[in-house]
Amino acid sequence: MDYDVTTDPEFPVITVKVSVKDGADQEFLIKPIDVADFKVHLKAKGGFDSKVFEPIANEVANSAPGIVKKKVKEMDGHTVKLEKGIGYTIVVEGVSIPVQAQHLKFAQHDKHLLVTGDLHIQSGK
Repeated sequence: MDYDVTTDPEFPVITVKVSVKDGADQEFLIKPIDVADFKVHLKAKGGFDSKVFEPIANEVANSAPGIVKKKVKEMDGHTVKLEKGIGYTIVVEGVSIPVQAQHLKFAQHDKHLLVTGDLHIQSGK
């Protein structure tokens, strides 16, 4: 049996919580919180047997979103460690001035990720 599998929406939305680990500006904990509702559709692309079992296969596929939502809520967070700090270098009249983000905090603003913190500006080199 051979089926094409699609989801509606095409890319289900996963909500995650992002936080900075205490005392570690460069370590972030990313934890999935929820998956928005979505549907799974199967369309037979194989022979007769695939077409006969398509309604049954779709009934089984209808349970997938609930299973995925449950598994996502049970997932542990994943720690991401940045190898390099978040920052950049500004060059003013040939002098390089490193700027580094520190004490980062995450929040939400207008459904977007908001990152606030301090900037550490080193003396020019």
